[in-house]
Amino acid sequence: MGYGITPRERATLGELRTGAAVKQIARRLDLSPYMVNDHLKALFRKTGADGRDELIAALTR
Repeated sequence: MGYGITPRERATLGELRTGAAVKQIARRLDLSPYMVNDHLKALFRKTGADGRDELIAALTR
């Protein structure tokens, strides 16, 4: 997959692919919504993506 993605970021991405909202992802992964947002920010920063669709596209190539 590349980009230096951590296992937690990968799990967050997996939930994001289902179309889940931040609060849903947080519940499913037993994290706070703030931590989910931190993982998403890191993913955006690492990939240079500007939105969720672009992020998913960048990481599923």
